Amino acid sequence: MITNPVAFEKDKLIRNIYSKQKGIAALLLKHEKRQEVAHLIYKWHSHKNFFIQNAAITNIPLDELKERHKQVTQLLEQVELYTIQ
Repeated sequence: MITNPVAFEKDKLIRNIYSKQKGIAALLLKHEKRQEVAHLIYKWHSHKNFFIQNAAITNIPLDELKERHKQVTQLLEQVELYTIQ
């Protein structure tokens, strides 16, 4: 159980980011025309690489995690728009 409120919020953000990253990957990888979504795949990879390179993600400041969460959420929305068409 996490008792520190900042650590709890970071944990919640991290879990949500990973969940959205998996959703983005699933949508992008099943899209038939990869050239149309190449720019979104690039953005997805850049976020994925950020988290791989920062394995000790709990050391990232809360504000930066919130910004990443916002960016990943926006990317998921973009991917959904491209893949639903």
